[in-house]
Amino acid sequence: MITFHCLNLECGRRLKAAEKAAGKTLACPKCKTKVRVPALVPASSETPALSGEDLEAVLLAELPDISKGEKRERMIATATAILAQILLFLLMLLIPVGLGRGPSGDGMAEIGLAQLDGEQLTNTDDGNLDDSAASAGGEASADLAASAEIGAAQASDAADGLELSLGAAGGGGGSGGEGFGFGGKSGGAGEASFLGTTAKGHRFCIIADNSGSMNGPPLEYVKDEILKTIGNAKGSAKFTVVFFNSFAELPPNPRWISGRDELATIANWVNGVHARNGTSPVRGMEAALLFDPPPDVIYLMTDGLFDAAEVQMIKALNRRLKRPAQIHTIAFMQRGGELLLKQIAQDAKGTYRFVPGY
Repeated sequence: MITFHCLNLECGRRLKAAEKAAGKTLACPKCKTKVRVPALVPASSETPALSGEDLEAVLLAELPDISKGEKRERMIATATAILAQILLFLLMLLIPVGLGRGPSGDGMAEIGLAQLDGEQLTNTDDGNLDDSAASAGGEASADLAASAEIGAAQASDAADGLELSLGAAGGGGGSGGEGFGFGGKSGGAGEASFLGTTAKGHRFCIIADNSGSMNGPPLEYVKDEILKTIGNAKGSAKFTVVFFNSFAELPPNPRWISGRDELATIANWVNGVHARNGTSPVRGMEAALLFDPPPDVIYLMTDGLFDAAEVQMIKALNRRLKRPAQIHTIAFMQRGGELLLKQIAQDAKGTYRFVPGY
């Protein structure tokens, strides 16, 4: 007799056939699967090579007979293992990650202001600006991905999404332009207008771009506009000026000055500023918020594109103030940073304006 097994793994029944049936195909009496009866192995010292089907039949013949109960137990064990893996995966998804927000470590604390006067520029302890204000910490890191979407490659879509309303941009300075308001109004005892954007407040900080691209007539024009803004201010408005490139630049004796009465104290320094380095408005913002008391109105002007991540850094810095400043942004001559400036203004309830030339 020839002993072999059904090739159907769900069946696996042990079968027997007469030697004369060797090489023939028979149906398994249990599952009806057609199985070829293995050929007889010749009784000689040399064993002939087996065909693929014969070899499979010989290997199956070595397998133990599997009962229905054993098959069921194996299937249950396999299903249980798979279910356990799925439950473990779901549990991992439900575990909260990053329960706290720490400093982002973006290095913003290094302002590069060797000339700061410790008595007049301080990190205040009354809550106006905490010790970590120079770092765009948890809030900035949480929103970085969103700020990247405001890049120039998505200009048209982002502009539609801002839902801008036409704002009133009055006053002197500038060579015309277009302005957008974002619903906020700053109150105060003074009024000023810089490059066509008028605002009201108590303390005005002009943050102006003096990067390399501003070299020559553009920078000279902006300097004149800064001095006109301070000289023509109304009421009891106080002013300070910060220039920025890759770093921040402040007057030799940084403090709030009272309009035209003290214009001469800052005019020589403003006229002596030169264009240099790259464009990083967040450096100017860092320096501006170190004044004590801090500004309640900020003019932020630049002529070029800058890192989109700085939008959220500026937002985070401003929010650390007890009363965030209203920020009015101005794109000068070029629209490269327009969408970023619009977002900064919207975040700070200010206005945006494009000034095409001088």
